[in-house]
Amino acid sequence: MVRVSLVILSNVVLLTVPCDAPGGTWDPVGPDSVVVFEDDFSTYPVGPLSAKYTAVQEYHWTPKTPTWGPWSEAVYWGAFGAQEEGGLAWHIRRTGKYKVMHQAQEIWEEDKNAVIVAGDEMWTDYTFEVEFVPLSLEHALGIIYRVANSRNYYMLSLQEGRKWVWTRRIHQAWTVNKVRNDAHYTVGQPHTLRVDVHDRNHTFYLDGKQMAEITRRDHHHPAGKVGLIANSPCDYRRVRVTMSREAHGAYLKRKAEKGERLSALRQKYPLPKLWKQVDMRGLAINGRQMRWGDLDGDGMLEFVIARRPKKADKGLRRSIEGMTAFKLDGSILWQWGTRDTKPELFATDLTYQLCDLNGDGKCEVIVCHQFKIEVLDGITAKRLSSVPTPKHGPKHPDSFYAEDSFERIPSGAMYFCDLTGAGSVGDFLIKDDYNNLWAYDRHFRQRWTACLNAGHYPYARDMDGDGRDEVLQGYTMFDDDGTVLFDLGLQDHADAVFMGDLGDPAFPGAHAYFCSGEEGVVVSDLRGKIEHKEIPGHAQRMAIGDFCPAVPGCEVAQVTYWGEHNIITIHRADGRKLGEHQPHYVGSTLAAVDWMGDGTALLLISGDEEKGGMIDGWGRQVVKFTDPGRPVLCCDVIDLTGDSRDEVVLWDHDKMRIYTQGENTPAPKQVIPLYKPPLHSRSNYQTYWAVPEKVERPVSRSTVR
Repeated sequence: MVRVSLVILSNVVLLTVPCDAPGGTWDPVGPDSVVVFEDDFSTYPVGPLSAKYTAVQEYHWTPKTPTWGPWSEAVYWGAFGAQEEGGLAWHIRRTGKYKVMHQAQEIWEEDKNAVIVAGDEMWTDYTFEVEFVPLSLEHALGIIYRVANSRNYYMLSLQEGRKWVWTRRIHQAWTVNKVRNDAHYTVGQPHTLRVDVHDRNHTFYLDGKQMAEITRRDHHHPAGKVGLIANSPCDYRRVRVTMSREAHGAYLKRKAEKGERLSALRQKYPLPKLWKQVDMRGLAINGRQMRWGDLDGDGMLEFVIARRPKKADKGLRRSIEGMTAFKLDGSILWQWGTRDTKPELFATDLTYQLCDLNGDGKCEVIVCHQFKIEVLDGITAKRLSSVPTPKHGPKHPDSFYAEDSFERIPSGAMYFCDLTGAGSVGDFLIKDDYNNLWAYDRHFRQRWTACLNAGHYPYARDMDGDGRDEVLQGYTMFDDDGTVLFDLGLQDHADAVFMGDLGDPAFPGAHAYFCSGEEGVVVSDLRGKIEHKEIPGHAQRMAIGDFCPAVPGCEVAQVTYWGEHNIITIHRADGRKLGEHQPHYVGSTLAAVDWMGDGTALLLISGDEEKGGMIDGWGRQVVKFTDPGRPVLCCDVIDLTGDSRDEVVLWDHDKMRIYTQGENTPAPKQVIPLYKPPLHSRSNYQTYWAVPEKVERPVSRSTVR
């Protein structure tokens, strides 16, 4: 019988498997070595360890179940091509009386790799060895090591043609450092791969035989985890990582010192203090579908949760059938529509906003419902006015699909702004999914429309000082009258956008910032000249703030999704990368948080205690949520106490908890107000920003033109 025991040694968990493994026992380690990780996959239940990921996980905390023990699926695509095993990659299956880690897919698309990882990012010098059975060698399979994140590692692989290949990956750059064409392997038979890595020196073995006549040298990835990579079907039988006692001792010392530094750093930040709690059971909460505003004019914010019907087909997936308005004491102000909904999760926005349209200090609720734009009274939910949504427009060449199933659009997003120079918000933009944008004045009269590669959500601000807002939608910047000021013409749609001067004296003036999926992170001037472009993965969400106070100006943070999930990169105002971090492999809300009040900003990841919380610009988890029973599914940030600093809102299907700053650290003597996203235009796809007002000064009209 296979037995697994956990041995705690100092600060590291050693997973030892004293087992009768499929290929026999590993060679014993010498007296100067220690086993730091070993697994034969015998403790996991038979079945898929992969799970289907959708856009829901971009900003909902939904870790995979069952848990993987020490393993994480570091790369996952929506479908790995073939639908064998449901399109999922990794499974635990039995072969004879043993269990193996089985990769089921033949992956034909380049750069769509099946990868799982384990270990510690602080591991440096170690020996990593695996026993596996290749079931096909149409594509590469083997091991990765010194894994800094899902796009940065070394790979040792077998490939067809009796090739043994050593590769270094740095994002999209795959550098083949060594190839041997005389590897002796047989598909369907067990083999071992092993790498000894010490400082810059790498030595490789296949079935115990050294595969390069000399040790190779490379310095790019100094530390990282270990992992399995297989783009063809393969059974992994067992893995082991060993270190010399000297290397292990050095690792433990580094880990302890890092923990001490982090503990000291956390003392400088206010602890989260529970401020309010709201019971939301029985309301069929649909995830992050929440808007905030003062509905009754009492100076306190209320919130409205929208729901869609149980059977919302694809064309009407943004249809709103019910809403509930809450006060912060948990009492219900009103309920509108039907409660015949279900507590499902979905990624798209439900199109509604809270905005004070008539300037009386009380917000109206503007909702797209049954192909109409309806205005509801904020206190009673009584309908005040209604106009039809726009008639559908043409398909843009770079769009996913045409949106002509109905005469009028169901609506994909709504954004309030000032296009007419009225001095207040009341005009608005409305869009379909990916093809068209319409601009309306505050009297609900259509002003202009445009067909474009629309992306997800607009950003509007007066950038030329004429009292009217310019609009950035997708890769196109419009003047207030719909005149196109520039169009970058990129193909993959923009997931998040922003315009502003980020205050870096070395990169002065206002610029446009794009989080652009497969196009990466893009910075342009306001004439449409691209100043910087790099691809850190599928760039999905963006936040702007002073995350690194020692760096001049504010920084741009982005997080990846689709493929190599949750690599957070921090960029200077000019786009140059300062660093990258991967705290986990799910998704992150990535909201800029004004937590301290001193002008700096943090990044909210999620409400999870270990892998979430708030991080600084150097990837350090400086604020944790630790109270038992807290919801972790959804999170957002908003100033609710009125002191300019943000509160953090956590909620799920049943409850909401709101956290403010604890008293363990004093508030700054002078709180610095920051410019943040307006309450009247909220979206799951919005960019979050928390920047000093001075960096948002308007620029001259000639700069825009």
